[in-house]
Amino acid sequence: MHWQNNLFDLVILLPGLLFSLSVHESAHAWTAERFGDPTARNMGRVSLNPIAHMDPIGTFIMPILIILFNMPLIGWGKPVPVNVFKLRPIKKGIFWVSAAGPLSNLALAVIVALIYRLFILFVPFLASLPDKMIMTLNFALQSYLVLNIALFVFNLLPIFPLDGSKILYAILPRGLDDQFERFFARVGPIILLLLVFTRSFSYIISAPIRVVYNALMIGM
Repeated sequence: MHWQNNLFDLVILLPGLLFSLSVHESAHAWTAERFGDPTARNMGRVSLNPIAHMDPIGTFIMPILIILFNMPLIGWGKPVPVNVFKLRPIKKGIFWVSAAGPLSNLALAVIVALIYRLFILFVPFLASLPDKMIMTLNFALQSYLVLNIALFVFNLLPIFPLDGSKILYAILPRGLDDQFERFFARVGPIILLLLVFTRSFSYIISAPIRVVYNALMIGM
């Protein structure tokens, strides 16, 4: 029965993850163009088509493993190519291009929270629908809400190659930024893998996820 529950979760969650990652990566590409770099636009990355953003490991293998092991769902798409030397101004461009992805997930979370609140209000009027359908809708909306909050929080971690590391690079003083980049470009991926596979990242992101979730659901 455990594997059947995981399979059900996968069927419900994977489409939401694909859409959320497409919005995330497309936001990076669109913002890069606004700051002067059309590279991603020219490569078809300003698109909500999941095929344009799929990364075999981050879009499929990692999310499936995470669902099977009952961990908070996260994933990533194929990195958006950005020529930072075309960004004007460079540091401001790096900051907003990097922040655009997590902020797009926060925006999706706000939208889903609104829909979820409306769903809760109208549940009494949906009595004619099968209970299983109502429960599935409730699970899907709540899962998509938590998913986008998790993507927002996870990507803000200042660990290379996550967006948070590039945001931190953009606000560090000149000189210190290059030292940070050189060091974390080497050890960042190792730290990230250790966090994920030791479940440490669950403890790191769970509290911020709860804070944002409560702010969205209680504050509306």
